[in-house]
Amino acid sequence: MKKKKILGIICVRSGSKGIKNKNLLKINGKTLLEIAISQAKKSNLLDRLIISTDSKKMIAIAKKLNVEVPFVRPAYLSTDTAKEWQVWRHAIKYMKKNLNYDADVLTCIPTTSPLRNYRDIDLCIKEFKKNQSKPLITVSEAKRNPFFNMVMKKNKKDFDLIISKKKYSRRQDAPKVYDVSTIAFVVPCAYILKNDHLFSKRVKALEFDPKKCLDIDSLYEYNLAKLQLSKKN
Repeated sequence: MKKKKILGIICVRSGSKGIKNKNLLKINGKTLLEIAISQAKKSNLLDRLIISTDSKKMIAIAKKLNVEVPFVRPAYLSTDTAKEWQVWRHAIKYMKKNLNYDADVLTCIPTTSPLRNYRDIDLCIKEFKKNQSKPLITVSEAKRNPFFNMVMKKNKKDFDLIISKKKYSRRQDAPKVYDVSTIAFVVPCAYILKNDHLFSKRVKALEFDPKKCLDIDSLYEYNLAKLQLSKKN
């Protein structure tokens, strides 16, 4: 049986909506990009690792760490409204057309999950290999629940549960729901090329401890990550 090529990708861009230059924020002297690169390079299951970026600074960081930057990400894929799915698709097509590298599986390693380690990445890939036709995401049990204690605005004054077909009096009785984490996404390249969304079809999920799934999207989460990682050193 032919061994499938697993391409690792770290997607970063120069602008960011939540925190300015988020990928260049430092924890213990390393940028979030450097942390993600270090984790990915230690993986035993990635066959190749690339960076997709439009940023000269981040290209310089990647090259300093001997990580491949095969292209400068096009401007139309570097805006606030650009979908990362399209960034993945562009990378797959570019690698095949220009470098004759026909990847079978794409493993995306976001920079916003610094509490992860390389073993977590490999664990995701191992779990994916059990059924290689479906994407694999990572999740943690959610604190809030749309069946029980999350509401949405119905009009100017009124609110209702997000999912209100059945009312639950106790959180324990409501269906269990999960937060999607950014530890890793492992997706068949064929799935990315054929579909328009990660959730176009059902996916598999690997559950992690919520403490490991901190996703940096605000200064609060960044400071929390700094605190957690300072305890480990």
